[in-house]
Amino acid sequence: MNRYLTLVCIWMVISIHCSPKKQNQMLMTSEIKLFENSRVWKLAKAVEKQDIKEIKEIAKADSTLLNYQEPKYRITLLHWSVNANKLSAVTALAECGANPNIQNYAGISAFIEACNNLETSDYCKVLLKYGGDVNAISKAKGIEDNRTPLAAASLSYDLARVKLLVEAGANIDYHSERGECALRSACINESMEILKYLIVDKGADFKTSIGFWGDGSPAYVVDWLRLMDFPLDSEKHRFKMEIVEYMKSKGVDYWKAPIPKGLLDEYDSVYLEKY
Repeated sequence: MNRYLTLVCIWMVISIHCSPKKQNQMLMTSEIKLFENSRVWKLAKAVEKQDIKEIKEIAKADSTLLNYQEPKYRITLLHWSVNANKLSAVTALAECGANPNIQNYAGISAFIEACNNLETSDYCKVLLKYGGDVNAISKAKGIEDNRTPLAAASLSYDLARVKLLVEAGANIDYHSERGECALRSACINESMEILKYLIVDKGADFKTSIGFWGDGSPAYVVDWLRLMDFPLDSEKHRFKMEIVEYMKSKGVDYWKAPIPKGLLDEYDSVYLEKY
């Protein structure tokens, strides 16, 4: 299998968090009934209704309820509130002392989940204020591209959120053994503004592998860039070329990297000389 097809396959595998099975699990964890018949049920009902006064009264009476993990998915009420888009409840729980860094069975904390929220950065901001660990590492055993809060944020298309975490001290150069990192997250979603910010503006390490080919050889940012076939007059292409120019100044020549066969078959030489 040529490297173009191999990387496409890898791309599909590492995007498994969007698979129907994963989506079904997310839907299950959105059910407040997960906490039924547990000692936190009264608090759970208050959280579901976003009854702030009730939440604070219950938490004051027994603060141990705040970090209770239900047995099936090991999520807390803070996890649930983030997943259910209950910002008022999230804020109230955090103010009362709920720990945003507790990881569920999949190795994801409420804070990492908040950083990956596609709709708003408000959850990320609240949990960062109340102790979110910007350098926490997911204990998930599989391939996860939300391995850290920064990697999760880099999947969100939200540059402001990425900047927020970096300015709070997030390690832009963290790479797992499998290559999971913020740069790979940005490459996966073709978030060129985020990729440009991390590499050009902040000097992130783009020379370390961000994954592997099917034959076990390392894949690098330059390889992913070669797959990105944006219109030449697009903003994404402009950001890509800024990255290409910067990388060349640091010793990595994009133009010498091989063009994937799939693109050679699809485009003419005029495009390929410039893309």
